[in-house]
Amino acid sequence: MTTQKIWFVLKTSTTVQRIRDIAEQEGIELFLPTYQVTEMKGRNKIQKEKSLTLDLFFVRCTVSDMDRICENHKVVYPIFRRRKILSDTIDTQNTITGRYLSVPDKQMGYFMRTMELYDENVPFIQPHEVDMTKGDIVRIIAGPLKGIEGILLSEQGKDGGRVLVNIDDVVAIPTVSIQPEWLEILQFAPAGKHAYKKFDSFQKRLDTAICNINTELGLTETDIKAMTTFIARYQNLMTSTKNHQAKLLTFMIMAHRLLQHRHEDYVLLEEELKALKGELTSKNTIELVNKYIAEV
Repeated sequence: MTTQKIWFVLKTSTTVQRIRDIAEQEGIELFLPTYQVTEMKGRNKIQKEKSLTLDLFFVRCTVSDMDRICENHKVVYPIFRRRKILSDTIDTQNTITGRYLSVPDKQMGYFMRTMELYDENVPFIQPHEVDMTKGDIVRIIAGPLKGIEGILLSEQGKDGGRVLVNIDDVVAIPTVSIQPEWLEILQFAPAGKHAYKKFDSFQKRLDTAICNINTELGLTETDIKAMTTFIARYQNLMTSTKNHQAKLLTFMIMAHRLLQHRHEDYVLLEEELKALKGELTSKNTIELVNKYIAEV
């Protein structure tokens, strides 16, 4: 049996102190954020410590530790995985799976950092209450939550919004609202034509910048910001089709050209597009590539 430690999710109806005692007794790492409340007992005011994660808490231990905890402490209950998998296997995120619900260290780190935003009222969301397929997968690239990845709960008419940090199908927490320029799109939402609308919008901005640079006006501050934002937002985007990838590469190359970038990453983009061009099946995509980058 593996001795690798990973985060697991448990439920309980017992007190915060009892959970701490169990963790200390078993010698395991515990994540159980709390807050203080004042309650009346008769005529006396008493301070009481409550969990911010309601009836959930998280422990970092091995599968055998989890077996022992669940056997020895009947006041705690593990959350089991919904899908059938072999015990003590390692998934693609190098995470112990087993029959218990586990959380990768990276995802748990996001969860912990998001929890730090709140004092008492944590806006927990049940994952089934939100249509996850409608949100882009994003990474926050600036600000105090830099590096956190999750599902974007987009605000109407804006590219910004709150980022939902999800723990499997158990619980999710939204961040505070994130500025649009602080978000990098890793994968577009699979539903609808959202991805194409974003690229069509940038193409209009690109054509304006090309017109400007060929006149006395030159590249404007608005043009520079648009090109810079596009590169930052979509440089790690995973696309669903070769034609879509070709469109992304074309726009990325043109944005770098207008900004006069000639670094190694730019050369790699050109080489990737050249290799991809012969595999394209869409006449419109081929025409778009030739329109902007005829020499590729």
